[in-house]
Amino acid sequence: FVKVAAGQPWAGATMYLTAGNKSVPTAGFSTSKVVTLRVYSPAVGMKYRLKFEDAADNTKTIEVDATTLSTKANEWETLTFDFTTVAPGTAAFNAGTTYNKVSLFPQFLVAVSSDTTFYFDELKYAVAGAPTAPPSGPATLVFASNYSESPAPWRSTQGGDAGRYAADGAPEWWSGLASGDTTPSFYFGFGLNSAAWGFGGFVKAPGNGTAAVAGYSNLRISVWGNDELVSKKPNFTVIMKSPTTGSCVPEVKGNIAVSANGVQTYTVPFSSFTLQTACGFANAAQAIATGVTEVHVQVLGANVQLTTAGDGFGNYPNGLNIGPISFTAN
Repeated sequence: FVKVAAGQPWAGATMYLTAGNKSVPTAGFSTSKVVTLRVYSPAVGMKYRLKFEDAADNTKTIEVDATTLSTKANEWETLTFDFTTVAPGTAAFNAGTTYNKVSLFPQFLVAVSSDTTFYFDELKYAVAGAPTAPPSGPATLVFASNYSESPAPWRSTQGGDAGRYAADGAPEWWSGLASGDTTPSFYFGFGLNSAAWGFGGFVKAPGNGTAAVAGYSNLRISVWGNDELVSKKPNFTVIMKSPTTGSCVPEVKGNIAVSANGVQTYTVPFSSFTLQTACGFANAAQAIATGVTEVHVQVLGANVQLTTAGDGFGNYPNGLNIGPISFTAN
């Protein structure tokens, strides 16, 4: 798309599959309000507005803005448009509206001094009435289904390294592999004597690469711990890391409220995550849309248990089992 200097500052392009009414398959915003788009911009920090409307009634619209990263120019990046929060002064989501026309406005309301070229591709969104699979893949994206001890300490069946860590000096009391259990897992535990920090474990993406999670809505993870810990009903902190931007590793943070002892599987919506390390992203959805390289589960601070089954030297058992991990569309 070429935005010309002699044109209007609101100039844009409509994308369609049906020529008669310039429509696309109806957006399933009741399923997921996250839309992603690949863009190639001539400069950093450029604002794009994405608008959906009713192809039969242009007064029924919903609009959202997204801005390119301060580190990206003349290269492709993925923009995330979250229609949960609309652009100022525009209409909110209406469940009764058919959103089946879509337009993009590069550098919205900014007049360019010379003809400027923008590229865009791979518009992805949930389609109303379609199967629960996101446009780019199956309904469930498997991150880790089981674990082995080769190489040490652990690796997922999908080829992602896994491991554990704890506060400095904390002795490891147990660790192992339960690959043959109904819910397979690797497990570990530490003797902790302070709530100053805590401990955690991690699993890397398949092949130690990046899991493409754009179009999915939830993290689904099986995680539990020793009875002394989980009977206190702690909160587990979930960290998802995205590909490095420059020298910065984006991180988003979520929470699991432990519900019971024993094997547990939790679904954590992407919408509940917040930015922990921004690296130029405006919100968690933008970071998640670039992919997930690692998933961490941590027990931090006051969630560490320091009351039950101590060893007489002020150390108390705290451990986790980390099982299958996947991403789901609903």
